[in-house]
Amino acid sequence: MRNRPTVDVLRLQMQDVLGTAIYLWCIACCVIVWDGRPIRRTIMSIQLPITIQRMQANLTVIKGLFSGASDDLARWKPDDNEWSLLEVLGHLCDEEREDFRPRLDIMLNRPGEVWTPIHPSAWVIERGYARADLTDLMVTFEAERSRSISWLKTLGTPIWTTAYVRDFNTVTAGDMLTSWLAHDHLHIRQINALHYGWQARNGIPFSPAYAGDW
Repeated sequence: MRNRPTVDVLRLQMQDVLGTAIYLWCIACCVIVWDGRPIRRTIMSIQLPITIQRMQANLTVIKGLFSGASDDLARWKPDDNEWSLLEVLGHLCDEEREDFRPRLDIMLNRPGEVWTPIHPSAWVIERGYARADLTDLMVTFEAERSRSISWLKTLGTPIWTTAYVRDFNTVTAGDMLTSWLAHDHLHIRQINALHYGWQARNGIPFSPAYAGDW
């Protein structure tokens, strides 16, 4: 009869199994060393195609939310402190063209270069988006988003932990990519709120309460 493994042997075997599992988990998380620096390279590389796909889908969503909007709706705002649909769309054009894409490009391809200052809220007023043409703005946004998607597809596997320090705050390239997509969703929510407000305003004396809580 073969000798049964002792408790100590079994414990060592379990430790080996556990150690192997932890090692494989680390590999799965893609925490690797590149030039002596720990980076989450592959995780963000996997996320990049998903982000691109979502950005393309969001272009369709945004176009749909503006489709058929009357001139009155496009220029309406709940109060003087909020933006109209036109102003939101103008802002999206600015952010695509002068914020996320060029700043991420600097971080990944021209480290050490200083970001060009931007003034998103001020530009909405200075560039007169409240008086702009909806069709023209949508053409601009679609062109800029398409340019962004084409550029993102060329990136390969960048080092997403590449950092830019501004005003004593550090922003990584991964932060910028994540924030770019999040920015879409923030303003999609804002666009929906404008549509809801317009519907509630023009439905008086009837109420949208039956639809549920906003």
